[in-house]
Amino acid sequence: IYQRQGKLTEAEAVLVELLDLEKNDLQARTELARIYQRQGKLKEAEERLLESLEIDDKQLHPRTELAKIYQRQGKLEEAEARLDESLAINPLDDYALAELLAIWERQGEKEKIVDRFFQFTSQPGFQFSRYFQASVFRFFRCCDHFSLRDDAKTVFDRFQAELDEQNMKYYRQHFGK
Repeated sequence: IYQRQGKLTEAEAVLVELLDLEKNDLQARTELARIYQRQGKLKEAEERLLESLEIDDKQLHPRTELAKIYQRQGKLEEAEARLDESLAINPLDDYALAELLAIWERQGEKEKIVDRFFQFTSQPGFQFSRYFQASVFRFFRCCDHFSLRDDAKTVFDRFQAELDEQNMKYYRQHFGK
């Protein structure tokens, strides 16, 4: 509640207290790291997330959050490595893919974006759902950035029936139809 109200100091205090009581609370560590990120305390956020991974090295969320921190610091190779770890643990991790596409967009790697996105959606076990919207949105943004209208249309045509309102609006505003 404090986070949603923008009361980050109060939220931080509650989470620090919780961690004093339950040192291995993974969710509290991740939430505390997110607060630190919003406060610009990237070193503290990174420390909490790395501690969380020491407790349980199979977690995905801390890796995604670390990648966001590394991106803000311009450490794109480190960010990419964390996201690759997430995708190795869960090849269907939509949020990791979305962040990876963002990194490659910053690096101008349009071929990597297109190849990885289509590999991701072609892998066994992939089924589009309402939880897959983040990667599609990022892919549309990349397509807009690199003038990849045909690739955007392919994705739109394939997933149109399942796209959320945000993706539909973005596609129509930037690619027509």
